[in-house]
Amino acid sequence: MQRRQFFFEGGLVAAGLAAHTIACAAKGSDPLFGLLEEVASDSQLVEDAWGFRRPNPDPSELKGVPRGKRSTRKLSQAAIDTIIAFEVASPEAYVVRYRKPIWPGGGSGVTIGVGYDLLFANRRFIDRDWPLISQDRKDLLYSVVGLSGQEARDALPSVQSVDIPWEVANSQFLDFLPYPTNEAESAFPNCGELRDDAFGALVSLVYNRGTLISKSNPNRVEMYEIRELMRAKRFRDVPERIRAMKRLWEKDRNARGLVKRREAEALLFERGLE
Repeated sequence: MQRRQFFFEGGLVAAGLAAHTIACAAKGSDPLFGLLEEVASDSQLVEDAWGFRRPNPDPSELKGVPRGKRSTRKLSQAAIDTIIAFEVASPEAYVVRYRKPIWPGGGSGVTIGVGYDLLFANRRFIDRDWPLISQDRKDLLYSVVGLSGQEARDALPSVQSVDIPWEVANSQFLDFLPYPTNEAESAFPNCGELRDDAFGALVSLVYNRGTLISKSNPNRVEMYEIRELMRAKRFRDVPERIRAMKRLWEKDRNARGLVKRREAEALLFERGLE
């Protein structure tokens, strides 16, 4: 398979689906690489899945609360590639389609950059997380924080003058990753015993689904099971539970991207077990 290259304003984008996955491709058939390549070539897979984003069931309880602590742990390049692929397809797709704020659908808020949902933001978080955008653009973004669903959709035109180049979005994403990384460490015991790829799969899961864990909630029972497997250090059983989540979306053709994301996370976890 010929490796696609992504360009930004005439220069090769180093981040995104980068050297790590290129190296994997050179070794021959790699199922994780194949999935990332498929998503990179079809942004509709990503966009269709946005409407199913449910970081937590009641976002009003979490406004201004989540992602307040940073982890010192670094993610593997494969994990970074995976998250970028399933949030914006590729740097190339971002440049063409996602430089301005979007409304992903469903219960999401106005979203900018690499899956940064303003539903879960406040003025302090915007100031902290987006130092590279101008104050006049931040002022516009303040007006849509905490909005979700139809309210967010209705407010979207008011922030369309905000334009965030890939270089800025990528810089913000890499600087922001320590927050969901810390969330994953807090949600799942014994993360320190995982290799980087396996741990990165859990960070991708948290980045997409949040940290709500419930034995009684049928939509969250696999998150509970993963936590218990991590507690018992039964790491080799975790990928199967990640794949088991596919049941939530596999009957909806518009959720194909989520089904593929769970498979990519399971494959990434398995890479960390090798």
